[in-house]
Amino acid sequence: MNQTSGIPEPSDELMTEWATRVITSSKIAKSKSLEDIVYQVARFFEEEFPDYRITTYNPDKGENSFNVIKYDNTDEGILDIFLDSSEKPTTEEEKMMVKYVRRTYLKILSVLQIDNPTKHTEILADIGLGPFDKEPNFREEAFKFWGKKISSYYKITKKTSVEDIINSVIRFFNLLFPNYYIYYSESSRQNQLPIYIKRKTGDTLMYLSETDKIRRIMYATYYKILEELKRGKENPKDPNFWFDLVLVYETIGQREKAKVLGEIGLVLEIDDLFGLTELFTYYSENKRLAEGLKYVKKVGQYYKDKKDYKLALNTWKTITNFEPRNKENWVILAEIHTEIGNKSEAKTCEEKAQQL
Repeated sequence: MNQTSGIPEPSDELMTEWATRVITSSKIAKSKSLEDIVYQVARFFEEEFPDYRITTYNPDKGENSFNVIKYDNTDEGILDIFLDSSEKPTTEEEKMMVKYVRRTYLKILSVLQIDNPTKHTEILADIGLGPFDKEPNFREEAFKFWGKKISSYYKITKKTSVEDIINSVIRFFNLLFPNYYIYYSESSRQNQLPIYIKRKTGDTLMYLSETDKIRRIMYATYYKILEELKRGKENPKDPNFWFDLVLVYETIGQREKAKVLGEIGLVLEIDDLFGLTELFTYYSENKRLAEGLKYVKKVGQYYKDKKDYKLALNTWKTITNFEPRNKENWVILAEIHTEIGNKSEAKTCEEKAQQL
């Protein structure tokens, strides 16, 4: 439009059009972080209205995250304009441009089904809850309770799409954990539950234990929702999802359930060792490595399939030390030695396997 004077009152149709253009051009529908949205809205309007500069602030301020300044094409530098802006009264055109920016931003949040951060307290009050100052302990009763709250407030039914269920879980936990940004982030791995958690202040890496705990709480709640809907076939095919649930149920003392959930994860194809490594660490630290040995075997098989024979060899040697009477372990170890050309070692392992 490139219109910089006589700006009319914004219409809903125009706001919808611009919101769609921002979403499409910036692809923010696939990365729903508030920071991205605020930034992309500001950049869009600076391109549409080149006589204006739009500064952005904390995204938690919602529609108030934007400030609009108009400048003339004179020799005055942009920095000077911003330094002097506090002394200049806001013009009617600038006020109208602020309406454009803010209403377009709110329309984008509506289209993407993201709750306005300035309304979080009100929404929680409607649900009948309050925010957490710190991450709560794992409790199955809490997972069920939150699942029912999510299904009720966001009107989830048996016909609701998986994407909408996940997004509802994300919206809900964004309300509960005000110190974090939680958003839908599509992964290159199609089987991965697309949840991304970022600390609002401080380095997120310093808070990995907290973000891991929140993620597992969300996974357990999502699992409970699908259970309640009797839609178990739609559970993620990501083994790390199930390995996270194993850690949740091990932590609350439900070992049998953890075992069942672990078996589901073990039959799935793994893309990385993240979840398995965490389980191995958990069982080692709790002096229950024998129970966690099946996960170590999955690690060994992963290395073997990837033809990383050095790591595969070290892993299966560890396994045979723990299970020296298991014939299959020695057969696999013999195969690895054969692959790397250790014929004598392979023969020794084959002989041990034959003796069992």
